[in-house]
Amino acid sequence: MVAPHIAHVPIPRAGDVSGVTVVVRALVAEHARQGGESTVVVDQSGDGFPGGHAYRVDYRAVSPDRDWTRVERATDAALGLLGRPRRFAPRMYGPAAAAVRAVEPDVVLVHEGHFAVTGMPMLRDLPRSRVYLYVHNPISRSIARPELRRLLAGTRGIIAVSEFIAEQVSHRVGRGGPPISVVHNGVDLDLFAPPAEPVVNEVPRVVFAGRIGPGKGVDRLVDASVQLHSDGAPHRLTVVGRALHHTGPELSSFEQDLRRRAAPAGRGIDFLPFLPPQELAQLFGQADIVCVPTVTSEPFGLVAVEAMASGACVVVSSRGALPEVVGDSGVVVDPEVRPLREALADLLMNRQRRETLASSGVERARSFSWAASHRRLISALEES
Repeated sequence: MVAPHIAHVPIPRAGDVSGVTVVVRALVAEHARQGGESTVVVDQSGDGFPGGHAYRVDYRAVSPDRDWTRVERATDAALGLLGRPRRFAPRMYGPAAAAVRAVEPDVVLVHEGHFAVTGMPMLRDLPRSRVYLYVHNPISRSIARPELRRLLAGTRGIIAVSEFIAEQVSHRVGRGGPPISVVHNGVDLDLFAPPAEPVVNEVPRVVFAGRIGPGKGVDRLVDASVQLHSDGAPHRLTVVGRALHHTGPELSSFEQDLRRRAAPAGRGIDFLPFLPPQELAQLFGQADIVCVPTVTSEPFGLVAVEAMASGACVVVSSRGALPEVVGDSGVVVDPEVRPLREALADLLMNRQRRETLASSGVERARSFSWAASHRRLISALEES
């Protein structure tokens, strides 16, 4: 079969560091290696997509650089319940729909970040293209089943990044919806790999990497770390990331509070902004433990796979897809302060257990290559 021309429509203005952008960039590169053509509809800023073509559009007039207001959300939700088109969320996808019509690809993958499904009606009526919803995050709960089924009518299929997400979508849509296929995210096994020489830290190093917000559980991890320092369990916690929509020097109120919480640990807790992939991979390779304490249900958990591939022992939340992703190769805990503190205390005192889990994690991560993800994606497209 000739490799199809695939057009990706990521979340408007998602930015280069978003998880969806990472996934799209990797799939585009792998598709090129297999002789396929890719087009990615993106805004005017940001990096390109090696192996593919970036089709630049101007989202500024239709996509605010902020969260939707309560009034906008309530208006959209009310219109959806009344069976009428939403006013705010769908208009973000107008520029993307025009771009896709101009390109005429074989396949369109609309990447879901809560509200992308509202733009499906303007993207699905394409004579030459098969349109799929690629679900990375749970579809907004403001969209009830009748509206969701209307929005998905005519969609060729749904791609879910985990069994957890697939089950959620299936429950939301009900019987008779588009077929759902699971395509796990992958990891760049050349970039995220154990260091050539084993790293032995004088003081064990713990790392958190991700968006800085209450849903990610980083506040609970900081509290656990402060308690461990108070209990005399030496370690260094490095928190990497920024709050949503905060890229400048100003800290969000949550980030400020996080630093106040960390203050009793002194130099035992430090903070870094988002890092380029190469620097993040290096940091994971130097870490003894990488913690993913997500409080909300993690749809996949790319950081956990990247950390395992880098040779770090992982401690992850019991919520969402994280247990599915790490299997028996990590420590799974309830994302509360006490369980986190106890799990970290056990690992900080037991180097052999850390190394055993880390070795198991490296092997498990090898099953999450981008080549494997691409094969599963192409198979799902062929079968639907």
